[in-house]
Amino acid sequence: MLSTVSPSHISSNNGSNCLDEGSGANGSVARMVTCVNNLHQKWIYSQTSFTLINAFSGRCLDADTGTINQDGTKVTVWNCWGGDNQIWFFDNGP
Repeated sequence: MLSTVSPSHISSNNGSNCLDEGSGANGSVARMVTCVNNLHQKWIYSQTSFTLINAFSGRCLDADTGTINQDGTKVTVWNCWGGDNQIWFFDNGP
């Protein structure tokens, strides 16, 4: 699980792709891209608000409300405001 203290990558199973916030502007699409070890690809998980905060922009990972609960939900970054679409949980399964 990600820490509330130190920024970490969110990576694919093989570790070659990382979640990247794009430009970091509100509405910027978050995508899995080749890991390059920069702050655009580092996230801090708040165990109090259950939000994922990008280490570079300080914006939260945000599920687009127009596509939420569908296959292919658009995920962006947005100013943190505590909405349900910014709350994330981790499955510690296999």
